[in-house]
Amino acid sequence: MKKVKLEVTCFMTVLMVNLAFCSYANYTGDVILGGLFPIHNYEDGACREIQEEDGIQMLEAMLFTLDEINNDRDFLPGFTIGAVGLDSCDNDAHALEQAVEFVKVLVTKATSTNEFPYMCSDGKKAKLRQGAIDFHQVVGVVGGSTSSVTIQVANLLRLFKVPQISYLATSPDLSNKERFDYFQRTVPSDSSQAKAILGIVNQLNWTYVSGVFEDSNYGLKGFGELERILEEDGKCFAIKEKIQLEQNRDNKYYDKIVANLLSKPHAKGVIVFADFIQARSLFEAANRSSDPRVYDFVWIGSDGWSSRDVVVNGLERLIDGSLTVQPLARHLTGFSDYFKNLRPETNNRNPWFKEFWQHHFDKSGCGSGTNLRIGGPCSRYRENLYAHFVHDAVYAFAHALKAMHRKMCGANYTGLCPNMTAEHISGQDLLQFVKSVNFTDSNNEPVYFIDGTDAPAKYSILHYTKRPLKRSLPQYHWNQVGSYIDIGEGSSILNLDVDFERKIASYPQSVCSKPCKVGQAQKYVENDLCCWYCVNCTERQYLLPTTGECENCPLGSWPDNARNSCIPIQDEYLTFDSPWAIGTCTFSSLGIVITIIISVIFYLYRDTPVIKASGRELSAVLLGGIFTSYVATFLFVSKPSAVTCGFTRFLLGICYTICSAAILTKTNRIARIFNHTKDGPAKTKIKYTDPKSQLIITTVIVSIQLLILTLWLIIYPPKTTHIYPELINNILICSGADNFSYLVALIYPFMLVIACTVYAIKTRKTPDGFNETQYIAFTNYTTCVIWLAFVSLYFASSSYYLKTVTLSMSVALSATVQLVCLFVPKLYVCILRPHKNTRDRVMAKAKSSSQVNSGSGGQSHHTNKPVSDLVITDNRSSSGISLGYSNQSLASTGNVLNSTSITYLSSNEYLNTASVAFPNGVTARRKISTYLTDDLLDNGLSDLHTVRSSTPQDDGNEGDRSVDVRDAKPTRASFHNPQEADLNRARFDQRVYDRTGSPDSGCNTDLPISSRV
Repeated sequence: MKKVKLEVTCFMTVLMVNLAFCSYANYTGDVILGGLFPIHNYEDGACREIQEEDGIQMLEAMLFTLDEINNDRDFLPGFTIGAVGLDSCDNDAHALEQAVEFVKVLVTKATSTNEFPYMCSDGKKAKLRQGAIDFHQVVGVVGGSTSSVTIQVANLLRLFKVPQISYLATSPDLSNKERFDYFQRTVPSDSSQAKAILGIVNQLNWTYVSGVFEDSNYGLKGFGELERILEEDGKCFAIKEKIQLEQNRDNKYYDKIVANLLSKPHAKGVIVFADFIQARSLFEAANRSSDPRVYDFVWIGSDGWSSRDVVVNGLERLIDGSLTVQPLARHLTGFSDYFKNLRPETNNRNPWFKEFWQHHFDKSGCGSGTNLRIGGPCSRYRENLYAHFVHDAVYAFAHALKAMHRKMCGANYTGLCPNMTAEHISGQDLLQFVKSVNFTDSNNEPVYFIDGTDAPAKYSILHYTKRPLKRSLPQYHWNQVGSYIDIGEGSSILNLDVDFERKIASYPQSVCSKPCKVGQAQKYVENDLCCWYCVNCTERQYLLPTTGECENCPLGSWPDNARNSCIPIQDEYLTFDSPWAIGTCTFSSLGIVITIIISVIFYLYRDTPVIKASGRELSAVLLGGIFTSYVATFLFVSKPSAVTCGFTRFLLGICYTICSAAILTKTNRIARIFNHTKDGPAKTKIKYTDPKSQLIITTVIVSIQLLILTLWLIIYPPKTTHIYPELINNILICSGADNFSYLVALIYPFMLVIACTVYAIKTRKTPDGFNETQYIAFTNYTTCVIWLAFVSLYFASSSYYLKTVTLSMSVALSATVQLVCLFVPKLYVCILRPHKNTRDRVMAKAKSSSQVNSGSGGQSHHTNKPVSDLVITDNRSSSGISLGYSNQSLASTGNVLNSTSITYLSSNEYLNTASVAFPNGVTARRKISTYLTDDLLDNGLSDLHTVRSSTPQDDGNEGDRSVDVRDAKPTRASFHNPQEADLNRARFDQRVYDRTGSPDSGCNTDLPISSRV
């Protein structure tokens, strides 16, 4: 057992001795923080030239921060924080070797007691010799600088649960909590840096750039993220060049990369995502090129070489105008004064400071003198603007240790309590305090870790350009021209100085193809979404936003001015101010006025024989249908809507139906009345001929059409649709107006028109006052012609306006024909020929004839008696009433009927017998029966009954002569019988036998006589 202890003791002694002779920075303290900085660069397998800004300044920034913390007695309660700094040489393998020094002692920690097991042979704990560092006191590490170094170190430290805070490693891989659970950083991830670079590219309006990146975790991950978001934003890489980090990369290697960049002349922008060493080699190769186009390149840099003078020295003209992105760059308060006051003879805690001093002044050409000072005339000192990230990392550990001390030792405990000794501090516990820190730095900026790992994304945008002429300052400098802040949830803020925004217009375009003009599509070159040629789209096509291809706009829409979307074409429809509508509405308005005038005249002349004979009630219905037809025109030309379309379909069928139903009912009644007595007097009363019945019949006929139209509207509800005669048109119409469906409304009215025509022909032999055959037939024929023309024009025309006008005018013309043919003749008689507005004219036929047998020897004489000349006169006597029936104008023969006397035998009885006396003394006697009738003329032949008279006996006279009065039907009769006031009408059926004629040579005749008693 003693042998084992002795061996361990010897091992630790050798370790401590070796460390004593190695170079490391030493800052004593109760708790130690490790530091890993790229003091030298790494070339040819060894650490070479010292790095002033990235190495020495970063190490001194850590020591400067520890001075601030330890000198503030109110910050840490009775204990101090020390540091040990190692050189990573900016190489991941060398950095890993150095990091092992942090954990060698930790390997020997007992897992149960968390104590170190070694002791001296006398039983005491081993002690370090003077000047050596007790590495077991290291509780956390600040560093490294680059992502590749940091990843290697992080993989090692997590095995021993040592928290690590990097001040400049930006790889997105380090945000992986599962792989790097003990890692934090005070800089944002490269995923945010890529967004900042994208913001710059967008500000410059670039779409086609080249990319150069190094073959390291930093380059691969950072550029990979940049490539992803640029392509998502529609940008393209003309060429992507990867710089291999192998040894012995000579100039030809970088010359080839530059030649490849020049092969894409349209890509003026070149994004370099690499460390400063690789960036410098690339720019030197470009400067060697004899092609002057290399000076047209605009270099966009990542934080790996941003603001590095070592990159641009001697290459100022080539890199002039470059833009770089780096984590928020700013001065660390008090650091420049601290650093300028450092002297190699007094700075014992930094073993590389003397080397730095010599290198710094030898480079400036001042040599070694006693009056040299950093920042003086011979110094080219420039503060590293990333030093504040080291400051934040050290303070993050200090705040975590302070919070841990408060929890483990109590708020009032001063110094390190047993739980806070090096043997008992748990890296796992300290990690939780580190993740939860939240404080403000020296610039009053908040410091915290997003998700316990990354710092908030804040970047500076730097512009390398000439400074205003000042002899005491270098000609070129890095100038901060803006900032980028990622505020989370996909939102960010890019702020650029006003002066720089004015300069953006002077930057060259970095695009493969210029944008196409409005109305042109981009036809892409194969495998290159940013290079295209332009193709004209048709006037109806727009550009699809996703593909940029020409696409036809849907019917009813048209491309907008920008040709990137389709907008609805304004609805077209017939308006009341169009010439078509004005003409149609004017015609219909005139028809409405005439219809009203005719209705007024009919009302004023309602008691005259002509108006009565026409059937006043049905005429009123007909006028209503005509009026509806004219009114419908206004709905036909109005703007289509569900309401107007419904009324259009309804009125199109109903106005024709009302007119045809009224005409059909009238002709049907007349035909039934006169056909009822065609073969002789009827013994039964004709039904449904009174006005009320006629109106009911008309209503039933119209109701059938109402049912049809209602079912049609229910099954096919009215709605609007659009038609597109031409692509630019978007005509709003009623659904069905462009096909044959509107004929549904006309089928039933057409059947009524046919029926009206048939009944008009049947009543052609009725008295003139009732005979409207010619007018009805002409009306129906004209209506059919109008319909045929309407169907032809409506369905043959491609113009919706012409279709609408055709429909409107067809209905209006049909109404006009009915108005002119059926009403104007009656108005003509009432107004211009009042002497024809008599009962005898109404009851007369246009033509009549009589056969008169005259002379002896059985010869027959025929005398024509015009109907208009037959007059019945009233002769009164005390014994009864006698009527005179005379022919006033027949004087062409000797057998002229000059007087016929018909005498009532009793004033209290109906007329039973009548004697007819002829001028030659021949008389005829017959028995006459009479029946009460309704007013023949007043009510239009309603309830007319025919009376058949008995045949009179021959009176014994031979050589009887007969007079044929079959067509002698008087149109006016005036019966006055005050004693029989309820006798309204009498119709006489008489047969006149001439005593001188043969008994069988006579003719039967029906002589309807109407009289008002």
